Amino acid sequence: GPVQFSLANMVKPGTFDLDALDSFQTPGVSLFMTLPLDGDSVAAFDLMLATAQGFRQSLGGNPGR
Repeated sequence: GPVQFSLANMVKPGTFDLDALDSFQTPGVSLFMTLPLDGDSVAAFDLMLATAQGFRQSLGGNPGR
């Protein structure tokens, strides 16, 4: 389906090395969405928020600002 939101590494250049995910470390990530979406923007935002909260809980992270 269409992209609802994206995830970026906070360390330049903002990408992820998919071949080294087992040893990947970063001080943070950013989830973002570009509006308007083709579809329900509120539902996409709710899914993005739930994903961020799941990452934080699973990885023991701190909420961002």
